Amino acid sequence: MTQEVSGKNEGKQVKGLMTEVNAQIIRPADTNAYIANDTIADKTSGATIITFASVARRNGGGGYITGLRIGTNKDDFLSQFRLHLFKTAPTVLSDNAPMTAPLYADIASYLGHITLSTAILQAASSAVFAQQDTTIEPPVAIPYMCADGSRDIYGMLETRIALTPASAQKFDIRMMIEVN
Repeated sequence: MTQEVSGKNEGKQVKGLMTEVNAQIIRPADTNAYIANDTIADKTSGATIITFASVARRNGGGGYITGLRIGTNKDDFLSQFRLHLFKTAPTVLSDNAPMTAPLYADIASYLGHITLSTAILQAASSAVFAQQDTTIEPPVAIPYMCADGSRDIYGMLETRIALTPASAQKFDIRMMIEVN
């Protein structure tokens, strides 16, 4: 769903576009336990970076991340998550590796992170969801600018507590963004 929003900035009319972008991770086919601050990725070696595609109207464009929601298909995976965000693809960490983001080599690209509270099981559901705390006043918005020649931003997912995943467990990551 996309919605146009408008407002005033120093007397000038500005228009933004509110939309949702998503990415999915399917972790390896193992049940190796995570410890606090481990990386959740698609491979134990040579992992793929999480890409949020077309988050800008033009190359090098930007906007604001205004919300985040993470869901998974394991109904007892009651983790806390942190999503690290970058404007260029960072040094990729493999599944179950200690999260070291941001590395100094990636610091110029680091946009920040969003930490989510403990995921909860939805009643009579087979899924667990965690979302950004929307009770913070004012709500936090993370500004971002894509790299020159790109309309994408990148992420790495971290678990904040120890737990055991399911084999080939799926994670759906959805961001609400306001594109300038």
